[in-house]
Amino acid sequence: MIIGIEIAITLVALYMLVMGRPMSKATAASWKFRLLGGLLLTMWPAVFLSVIILAFVWALRHPGLTREQFEDQIRWPAAGLEFGVVVVYAILGAVFEKLLKRQVAPARATPAQERMPLA
Repeated sequence: MIIGIEIAITLVALYMLVMGRPMSKATAASWKFRLLGGLLLTMWPAVFLSVIILAFVWALRHPGLTREQFEDQIRWPAAGLEFGVVVVYAILGAVFEKLLKRQVAPARATPAQERMPLA
């Protein structure tokens, strides 16, 4: 499940980075979506770094463990940390995409402006 979310975020981020717009074709292209795509691609280094830091701290706090014991003890905390980081990136991506869609959307004319002649 976690890898599926990671792959989906990566594909959406690459699309935003290359095309400059979200997956919906109705939204205009903007450099802000490219920036969001680049930000979402930092998920992979964030996951790796957080799990490496967890493993380092775990090893310091539990000296004398064999490799097998260490792997058994850290498997689920590392998976939980990875899931947490991925979910945070998914939520941030969704929130920022909605915010950027509102910013990029063209200003709608009010009914009074639509009726005024261009004299």
